[in-house]
Amino acid sequence: MGDFFHGWRRKAGCVTLVMACVVMAMWVRSHNMVDGITFSIGDRHHAIGSMQHGIAWFGWDLIHKDEWGFQSHSVDELGFQSMSLSMIVEEWNRSAQKAEANPNAWAIRYWSIVLPLTLLSAYLILWKPRKRKAESDG
Repeated sequence: MGDFFHGWRRKAGCVTLVMACVVMAMWVRSHNMVDGITFSIGDRHHAIGSMQHGIAWFGWDLIHKDEWGFQSHSVDELGFQSMSLSMIVEEWNRSAQKAEANPNAWAIRYWSIVLPLTLLSAYLILWKPRKRKAESDG
């Protein structure tokens, strides 16, 4: 067991596996809860949210002084039960444009984060480099 963590490959593989597990847990939680954090940078307000099926980022001009912080709501409370991630982003853009807040947003699906992290961790943990032939072998 002591030989398992020798070298950088397996250590990096374990770190990426833990990251994949954390994102997977966020994915499972997002089926019932919407979590988000809001903050301001300069004259722009930003929100990063974990919602059904993905992570979304929203940015808009400050119209009034907004508070920043962490928020958590149930999916039912927000009315997101039948909305896809792209529908949520489109609806938000539409409402922010009406307020002339210069909105922009993007979203990424959880599977597109979990799958590459899992494959990378499997490669790093399981792949064994080939032994180099000794120079005397010829």
